[in-house]
Amino acid sequence: MAFIPEGVKDTLCKESENKDKVIHNFKKLYRSYGYRKIETPTFEYYDTFCEIKNTIDKDKTLKIIDGNGKILVLRPDVTTPIVRAVISNFKDRKSYLKFYYNMNIFRKSNTESYEKKEHTQVGIEFIGGNKAFCDSEAVTLALLSLKGCCEENFQIDIGQTAYLTALLKGVANKEKIKKVIANKNMIALGEILEDINIEEKTKRALLKVPYLYGSMEEVEKEAIICNDGTRAAMESLSGIYRVLKLQGLEKHVSFDLGMMQELNYYTGVIFRGYAYGYGKPVLSGGRYGNLLEEADDNFSGVGFGIDVDGLLASIENKRSIKSDYIVVGSNINDVILKSAELRSKGYVVESLTKDMDYSRLEGELVDLDKEGM
Repeated sequence: MAFIPEGVKDTLCKESENKDKVIHNFKKLYRSYGYRKIETPTFEYYDTFCEIKNTIDKDKTLKIIDGNGKILVLRPDVTTPIVRAVISNFKDRKSYLKFYYNMNIFRKSNTESYEKKEHTQVGIEFIGGNKAFCDSEAVTLALLSLKGCCEENFQIDIGQTAYLTALLKGVANKEKIKKVIANKNMIALGEILEDINIEEKTKRALLKVPYLYGSMEEVEKEAIICNDGTRAAMESLSGIYRVLKLQGLEKHVSFDLGMMQELNYYTGVIFRGYAYGYGKPVLSGGRYGNLLEEADDNFSGVGFGIDVDGLLASIENKRSIKSDYIVVGSNINDVILKSAELRSKGYVVESLTKDMDYSRLEGELVDLDKEGM
């Protein structure tokens, strides 16, 4: 028996067809908003990712050595290569850039060798432009992407890293505080704040952050404004909410000021999408700043990626791919001719002879032995 490596799998017929259909709908949506397709190489230099602080765990990258002794990695993230491509190929850009992509990413787990190492990801990147407008469009597209697949069975949580960044300005143990807030560990948070010298208002605001989750109205009411940074962060979220409400998308949204992303290069709005029945986020994104040293001071963008495999896992029992017609008969020529006639009209047709099992197939049955040509 032939085996395949741990962490990868074969994608068989029904799942592959579902994947193609879902990806096609994503592409159609993004093109309708003016996004253009981009592809980056499967292999990147390991050094490209080493330049970025507090981002993907380097131990999770899949490395190889090329013929010149250089360390390469299989693409572990899409945003960073796209930023690299923009820096290399759009040096004279004076306006915004809008891309969509459909690529595989490769990561290994530090704990479980059987966990998936290859993931299909679809997403967008909106680089440059008015930040408030771009953020609102990115979140809108994230919502429309999940709505197209999950109907009403989805949710997006939106956070704002700038709020916590503003609260922690000049505060010691920033990373430790962020970690305990992300874990909602209130006891540890209280102990840390007792040991550092900060203003009482800031301390109260930090203690509230893990609880700042819910509707925009609830979060706005409870969030403590300590400085211009926290005020600007809340205004950013309010602006996004108004745009979503204008489009009737607000019922699928919650706000969470204690949210943290796995990739720590985000500098502003962040968001995660969930499909009911699946325990992990199927969508993740946000606003990022200067990822690479070569980027200019004003380089900023917003984007998201969708875990297509995870999304399919959440809907595989709710949606199936079926043929329009199933043409069966004893005479092979008759089956071929009738199937060709139906296909010429744009139908999806499954063609079989009478001795083949078609009981598992879905579609309208055309039995030529009964109906004749």
